[in-house]
Amino acid sequence: MLPLRIDGTDLDPSKGDEGRTLYTTWGNMWNQEDWKRPASWGFLQVVNGPVGVEQKPGEQPFEFRLSNNYPNPFNPSTTIEFSLANATQVSILLYDLLGKEVRTLVNAKKSAGVYTVNWDGRDNSGRSVPSGMFFCRMVTPEYSRTMKMTLLK
Repeated sequence: MLPLRIDGTDLDPSKGDEGRTLYTTWGNMWNQEDWKRPASWGFLQVVNGPVGVEQKPGEQPFEFRLSNNYPNPFNPSTTIEFSLANATQVSILLYDLLGKEVRTLVNAKKSAGVYTVNWDGRDNSGRSVPSGMFFCRMVTPEYSRTMKMTLLK
């Protein structure tokens, strides 16, 4: 069930309209103003309607997005998915709790699309990092987002 609310009117004085046709009835009486009161709003049931937007392989994404990593918490590695609405420079950087950069996963110009990158729990020098919370930050000229990840050993 979806709440149904009517915003606006079909009144168009330029076409000679003088009254609304959005009416509700009470017995045999018509009430032109009843549709404005929330108490008069009903529900619209959508049967077999869309439940989401699927993206077909090879289709360009509609938005920039950094999705939550999975699994989270993780050990020994995690997968990070991101999407680009158009070709752009993108960086995926990992930071520790103190804000120190731990690892650069992506720093390149990429075409529009959906990408995944794995982090194996190592820093830029190849050393294993300790358990803890880390931040993954995606930055493009058009978008930036940071998310938390937890490494448990």
